[in-house]
Amino acid sequence: MKEIRKRVRGFTLVELLVVVAIIAILMAILLPALSLAREKARSTKCMVNTRNLAQALQEYTLNWDGYMTVQHDDSNPANILWVNELRPYLKNLEVYWCPSGPKAAMWDGVPFKHSTRLFTYGLNNWGFYQCLRPELKKDFNRGIGSIDEYNKQIWRKKIARIKNAAEMIAFLDSNCDMVWDTNVDPYVDVSRGEGPGYRHRMGANLVFVDGHSEWFHVKHLVGDRYINNTGEIVVKKNDAKGVERMWDDDNRDDYNDQ
Repeated sequence: MKEIRKRVRGFTLVELLVVVAIIAILMAILLPALSLAREKARSTKCMVNTRNLAQALQEYTLNWDGYMTVQHDDSNPANILWVNELRPYLKNLEVYWCPSGPKAAMWDGVPFKHSTRLFTYGLNNWGFYQCLRPELKKDFNRGIGSIDEYNKQIWRKKIARIKNAAEMIAFLDSNCDMVWDTNVDPYVDVSRGEGPGYRHRMGANLVFVDGHSEWFHVKHLVGDRYINNTGEIVVKKNDAKGVERMWDDDNRDDYNDQ
């Protein structure tokens, strides 16, 4: 009796190409979704970090008679102060690092001077460049706190001075370009330097003085003008009006009030 052999049929080249094409299509569909999900997770962690920074700021003010921390001192180059001053009120150093930022920006706990390292979060330091306008020198600092370049004193502000803590920015994503990364202003060129970061879907995570966090598109965080390195006010087109309210302790748009 003859043995009947079954012939095993293999895949044809066309069938293999169809399978490969289907896998490629599925990957093209799924990979962006997975990437978006990972960024969402990183952004959520970043938001938690900003809330922890705001909580540390509140605890700091309780221990220092209502005075808030400050950006830097008047040494040259300046020592960054708020990072080190808030450290005792935070559980770990990871709070200082946005997961969407470069790993090189993770802080090792060693105090540092400005422009010497990458950093992913900045203090609302609005007012430093504003002092370049002679008519505003008398009350130049509207943010959390900065150095008084004219009296050569560390300028600290009481939290009670803030008129609307729920609408005033405390900390937010910085540009992380090693140019004063630890502070952020609304009226500098967002493409460089001290403007807000925009690594989260062209926006930044920020926390207000009262402790609640939100995400804002970068165009709603920078004004329609900024001050360049020579002190000149540069006007640019921007649909954000009155953005300075979120940066000011008096909850006003001072540029429009001049």
